[in-house]
Amino acid sequence: MKEKGYKAAISALALVFSILSAGMGYGFMGQASFQVKFLCGFVFMMTPLSVIWLVIALFRR
Repeated sequence: MKEKGYKAAISALALVFSILSAGMGYGFMGQASFQVKFLCGFVFMMTPLSVIWLVIALFRR
């Protein structure tokens, strides 16, 4: 049961980062402040990492 909750949490995390990266993509346009660009860069970096983490967790025995 604990393993199922772990996989669900990683799936939710990957989904949240994917939605955030799609929604925050406009932060790199225009005259955004450093904080906004840093936050957008962090979200863009975490999206593929969380998806890779999800794939590893789902296919681990």
